[in-house]
Amino acid sequence: MKRKLIQFGITTSFLAFLLYWIKETSWFTDYIPTDSLPSFWATFGILYGTVILGVIGLLLLEHNRPTKTLAWLLVILFIPVLGLILYLFFGFNYRKEKLFGDKKISKDLRIDAVREEQLKDFNDEAQDIVPETEDMAFIQNNIKLLLSNSRTVYSRHNKLEILPGGDAKLSSLLEDLDGARKFIHLEYYIIKNGRFSEAIQKKLVQQAQKGIEVRVLYDDVGSWNLSRDFCRSIQAAGGEVVAFMPVRFPLFTSRFNYRNHRKIAIIDGKIGYTGGINVNDKYLAGEKRAWRDTHLRLEGEVVKSLETIFMLDWHFMTGKLLDQAIYFPKVDLKADRLLQVVASGPDTPYPGIMHAYFNAISTAKSFVYIATPYFVPNQSILTAMKTTALSGVDIRILIPAKGDSRTVTLTAQSYFEELMEAGVRIYLYLPSFIHCKVMVADDTFGSVGTANMDIRSFETNFEVNTVIYDKEINVKLKNQFLADLEESEEVELAHFKERAVNIKLAEGIARLLSPLL
Repeated sequence: MKRKLIQFGITTSFLAFLLYWIKETSWFTDYIPTDSLPSFWATFGILYGTVILGVIGLLLLEHNRPTKTLAWLLVILFIPVLGLILYLFFGFNYRKEKLFGDKKISKDLRIDAVREEQLKDFNDEAQDIVPETEDMAFIQNNIKLLLSNSRTVYSRHNKLEILPGGDAKLSSLLEDLDGARKFIHLEYYIIKNGRFSEAIQKKLVQQAQKGIEVRVLYDDVGSWNLSRDFCRSIQAAGGEVVAFMPVRFPLFTSRFNYRNHRKIAIIDGKIGYTGGINVNDKYLAGEKRAWRDTHLRLEGEVVKSLETIFMLDWHFMTGKLLDQAIYFPKVDLKADRLLQVVASGPDTPYPGIMHAYFNAISTAKSFVYIATPYFVPNQSILTAMKTTALSGVDIRILIPAKGDSRTVTLTAQSYFEELMEAGVRIYLYLPSFIHCKVMVADDTFGSVGTANMDIRSFETNFEVNTVIYDKEINVKLKNQFLADLEESEEVELAHFKERAVNIKLAEGIARLLSPLL
């Protein structure tokens, strides 16, 4: 239906132009009186109005959140032509079974079967799986939530290392890539030309030339300026490099909106990486105001979950199914860290990451600490924060003092006053741009991943987070957060209320458009 609407809009515009050209052509006017034909603008107005009515009908049929539907209606109605173009590029919400139907291979891979088995075992043996602590009930609840809403299996026998910046990640990743013996799988939103990408490229070429399987999946929009040499050199060495949902205007305009924001690295099915750090020099020491971020190095059973996510994304783009035993080796690790890797996006039935955030915030008893570069919460998260803060829980949010998008910064500021009035404390990170996507609550729940605390991460992007039920690791995340607060400035409610009227107005406009961000 939507494709037909696009085709209709393009066709009618062409016909309107053709009619205008015919009317102005002298040989035509010699035979047919043009006064009997409607004007160009009359024809265009009728056809354009028909398209607008069709788009409005589709908006209402999609049953989106009322705020999102209203925002698009305002854009379409009050910004003629350009508003329609923006909707064609960014507004379409393809039904999952149509655009992402090829990813529904979970039955063949027994993903759902494994989840059901785990859910049954968990219901029967939860006390054996979750350590007996005062927060045992929350952990059991959250594990069952993620098992139910996003096929997120749990695993116990794991090791986890927190990597507090780009240099730590690059050094560790290069060492593990050098030790690969069978395969390397990488999936990144941004691979940008520079020192970081050149080091990765060199190592991948070396390993591919040795006969090690190398596969790289990058987002076509996030890695828009990736050099051809990066791809060609790896391919020439025997590796595979694939763009995720390539955008070729105008045929695939709607795909511009669904971006793969995941950051995943897997080595031999035994070592995995995920978190907020892309392949980008902005994270490295020596760069001006190097970005602050957090990443994880994982070993153990949890790597199978990362491999499954990569495999599904790879199958979606290539049609090739990497389900052989080599990619899921048996892991014999004595370590004991209870983890869940949760994927969320247009390919999952529920917004699993958002559900995990909501559950942790709304049930917290002592504190909730959140670091995010972009803060555009939906109504559910906003209500959970205010309600929990009003009950006396210490909620703190850390965001950049200087964002990389003026519109997003204004949108975030539009939430400050109501949150601070409810008791939420907001801090601005001063040294540089903080890109962490970290949340920790009561030392019981920790989350490190790719999802920002914003509507786009909750509803549109392909994301992946690691949920941590380990007090020792969560205390480290908490202490790291508190250390970042030492380099931050708290927003004072009284002072914030004194901001200029034009700033308040700009915030209101930005917030009105927040469902479109």
